[in-house]
Amino acid sequence: MKYIERYIKTLSATVKVAETHTTDSVYYQIGDFKIRCSDHVSPKNCADLQIIKCYGTDMFIVIYGKTRVPIPKTRKEVKDFIKCCFDIHNVNAMYEKCASGNGIKHSIAQVDAINWKDHTAEAVNIMTKRDIKDTDTWARYGTVLNVFNFKLSKPCKRQLEKYYNTTSLKHVNMTNVLYNLNDLGRKNVTVKEVVTYCEKGLEMIING
Repeated sequence: MKYIERYIKTLSATVKVAETHTTDSVYYQIGDFKIRCSDHVSPKNCADLQIIKCYGTDMFIVIYGKTRVPIPKTRKEVKDFIKCCFDIHNVNAMYEKCASGNGIKHSIAQVDAINWKDHTAEAVNIMTKRDIKDTDTWARYGTVLNVFNFKLSKPCKRQLEKYYNTTSLKHVNMTNVLYNLNDLGRKNVTVKEVVTYCEKGLEMIING
C-alpha cells in the first residue's frame, strides 16, 4: 500500500492526510476529491475512491464513487486508475461550475476546435535541461514559464497553478499546454484561453 500512498501524494502539493484512530484506514484529500486507503471496505460512501488491499495476494480492490462495484486491480493498474478518476472528477467539477454560470464559461465545442499540436519532444527537452521532475512542486516547475514568448497575468498564472496542483497536467503535459499557448503567436493570453487549453490538455491525456 505504501507504493500507492506515495503516488497519491504526487498528485498535488496540497494533499491532506487523515488517519482513523479505530481502523487502519487513511484518507487523502485533494481539493474536494477524497481517496480512502484501507484493508476493508467501508459500508458508507465515505470517499470518491476506495482502495482496498487484499491480504495474501498482490491484488487490490477499487471502488469508484457511488457505484459500490468492487473492481480487482494490480498495483500498477491501481496507479493508472487513480489518475483517471482524479482527472474525470476535476473535469466534471469544472464542467458543472461552467454550466451553473459560475467561473469561466467556455463550451466543449471551443475545446474541440483547438488546433492542438504535440510538442512532447520539445517539452521533454526543456524538462531535461532544467532538471525538472514530474514530482516537483509548482514553485519549482514555474520557472519554465520564462522560456515562452507570451506574458501571463497573475490570474492566468493562478489558473495554471490550479491545474498543476489538482490534475495530471504536470511536467511534460503542462509544458505541452504552454507550447500550444505559445503557438497562438501573441504577447499576451487570456484566462479563458489558459483554461480552454488546459482542458484540451486533460482531454489529450484521457484519450491517450
